[in-house]
Amino acid sequence: MKILITGGSGFIGTNLQHAIANSDCDVINLDILPPMDSSLQASYIKCDLRDLISTKSILKDFRPELIYHLAARTDLGGDELEDYDSNTIGTLHLIKAACHTQTKRIIFTSSQLVNKISAIPFNEFDVAPPNPYGRSKLLGESYLRQHTSDIAWTILRPTSVWGPWFGLKYQGLFSTIFRGTYRHFSDCTIQKRWSYVGNLINVLLTVATDVRYCHRTFYIADREPYNLIEYANQISLLSGSKQIRSWPLSWFKLASRIGDLLQSLNIHSPIHSYRLTNMLSNMAIRDHMDISLSIDDAYSREDAIRTTLDWMAAHPSLCATSQPLCNRNNHE
Repeated sequence: MKILITGGSGFIGTNLQHAIANSDCDVINLDILPPMDSSLQASYIKCDLRDLISTKSILKDFRPELIYHLAARTDLGGDELEDYDSNTIGTLHLIKAACHTQTKRIIFTSSQLVNKISAIPFNEFDVAPPNPYGRSKLLGESYLRQHTSDIAWTILRPTSVWGPWFGLKYQGLFSTIFRGTYRHFSDCTIQKRWSYVGNLINVLLTVATDVRYCHRTFYIADREPYNLIEYANQISLLSGSKQIRSWPLSWFKLASRIGDLLQSLNIHSPIHSYRLTNMLSNMAIRDHMDISLSIDDAYSREDAIRTTLDWMAAHPSLCATSQPLCNRNNHE
């Protein structure tokens, strides 16, 4: 099979390429940036999907049967929808190019942020994106539904994803635990639905070959919800970090107000009101929208943490904070 991955140089794309590296598939990666992992250089083709002519030319020559569309601007720093034209125009151009090839399936990774984090949508059209990034992903979804009459598609909306090859901005929980600066809420329990990248990759591989998932939209999260305190304690234990302390919620609220002031002065703060709201938001997914109910996790929580810690130890230059390796053997 010929597989085209857009955004294959990034976090999820790198893991996806590793997962299919030993298969008989012919794979190319279209990305603006070169691969984070230099071992994947052979499959890389530099391409900006906003360039329709180049995108059409590459797809015409390669003639992919399956497309994983991962390429996107994913930060929340944009002020307007136009700031995310990689997600909107880029997606539309990819679809137009695919319609002139032998493409049979497109798997599109959208985002949980087509809704507020705390929302529990009734169906795929029950949406309310809280920011321009979410609106750009929603528009990309609409392009896929409107312009692919001869191509089967699946839309996946991952929750927050973590694991090997994640970028610095996704390493916040791990790095604060390593530094000993992470604090629990002492007077509330938070439940999250997050995604370990290995389990997400398992979903991507499964839906691509199963017609039951065609023309459907799902949220992706690990099957087992995350109790935030238990998860953080497990990272701390397996990494050999210091015991995590707890603060009352009132202290977090005070710190977030100070953070808001610092942010207004263009000074970075690790906590502010927006982040605190996200931290306190419990997450859930309605059963018929939850793909984890039909696809088992490939990794347990402990195996996922261990694999991530091993990757961080092997790639310190890609990590925000080195883990305390000297203590890890005490827990293995």
